[in-house]
Amino acid sequence: MSFDKATGEYIRLDSEQWIKDNRIREIGKKRGKNNLPTQEEAKPDETYRKICAFVEKQAAICKEAVQEYVNDHLATFREIEATWRKENPAIDLGNLINIGCQDIEKQTELYLGDLAKEQESYNEASSDLRQFRDLNGLLRLAHYPHNFLAHWLWIGIAVLIESFVSANLLASVSRGGVIEGWVVASALTAANVILGIGTGQILRYINLRHIFVKLVAAALTCLSVAMALAWNIIAGHVRDIYVEAEKTDRLETLDQAFASAFGKLLDQPLPWESLESAALAFVGITVFIATTYKAYRSYDAFPGYGAKYRKAEGLHDRYQKNLNSALIQLNSIRDNTSSAIEEIKARYENDLFAWSTTTDRLNSVRDNYETNLSLYNKDLSHILSAYTTSNLAVRKTVPPAFFGDEPKINEKLLEPPRIDIPEHPDWGDIPKKTKMGIARVQETYERQTGRFQMLYHDKRKPEKSA
Repeated sequence: MSFDKATGEYIRLDSEQWIKDNRIREIGKKRGKNNLPTQEEAKPDETYRKICAFVEKQAAICKEAVQEYVNDHLATFREIEATWRKENPAIDLGNLINIGCQDIEKQTELYLGDLAKEQESYNEASSDLRQFRDLNGLLRLAHYPHNFLAHWLWIGIAVLIESFVSANLLASVSRGGVIEGWVVASALTAANVILGIGTGQILRYINLRHIFVKLVAAALTCLSVAMALAWNIIAGHVRDIYVEAEKTDRLETLDQAFASAFGKLLDQPLPWESLESAALAFVGITVFIATTYKAYRSYDAFPGYGAKYRKAEGLHDRYQKNLNSALIQLNSIRDNTSSAIEEIKARYENDLFAWSTTTDRLNSVRDNYETNLSLYNKDLSHILSAYTTSNLAVRKTVPPAFFGDEPKINEKLLEPPRIDIPEHPDWGDIPKKTKMGIARVQETYERQTGRFQMLYHDKRKPEKSA
């Protein structure tokens, strides 16, 4: 018999195997043939004593293992008890619930304060937008590019194309070569872009209701178009002047070329002297038209409408982003608090299970101790019987008196260890408190987030144009 501290189970001693390993029967026969021990011996012989000592030692080892097992499990009680005495989870649970609810309420007040300011800004922009619509009788949505960078990128491409084409057309005939060609091309392109942007912006004001504004806008638009046409026609004549100067071998400076081209514009605007000159003017006019169109479409055709609409839209997006962020933060506080509550509940359940399991194991070991330890007496009798029986089977004399004795192991070894199982700590009604705590945190969360719902009705986003 022995005891497994890992499983808490008693293990029966294999006495028959010990008999074989120690050749008890062979020793008994050999000694019986020699009539040993003698009939006169009053005390057990060395083999008899060896058997008794072995069995009693095994019993003592078993009892010691049981005592160590008991001590280890009693330490579990002390550890759980000390933990609950030092950090009472029941108290921690109450504080955790209160702090979680307070954090939700506190953060709600902070978020609502910030959102109220943003809501006020949005309401002002939205009101301004509605007044603008009503004042100008606008029922349609505002039209404007969703990506301004992509919108104006085409102008940049057109500028590069015109500059490259114009520079190549001028560099081949100008007296200043490539450098002068690029300088003149850049000036032509810049003028076309500036006139195009100005024309596109002015053209939008024709849509206004006021007749005077319409007339002024129409007059300025016509003037801008005339200036752009004149500028590009002059550009074509400048190239003609350069070609003519090269043929006559008469030096024409840049200022002289432009002055001569202006005079030619007044005398005979069209046609140009060469296809290249016409191409130079055509490219410039194309860039002017493209720039005018892009400038006209850069915002809504009704001046001011697109800007007001986009402002209201941007304020709504910022408000919605911050609102979602606030709700996510509150949701995080709720989830973290609930998780912490669940952790305390799990800790309670683990400690309760450990306490109950340890109690059951100790009770099982104690209740089965005497029954199992008493089996050592049976093992002792079995081993001694194997020795005496084999001895008597071959001996010719009367056996010694002690062969008839029935020795027992020490009675103290049969006494079970003392196990004082303490009362478990004051757990409190942790399951009920955790259930009520999570419900309270959830109720606080729903009540506080419900205050945000009041803002949704005043924060409808303007519909985007197709």
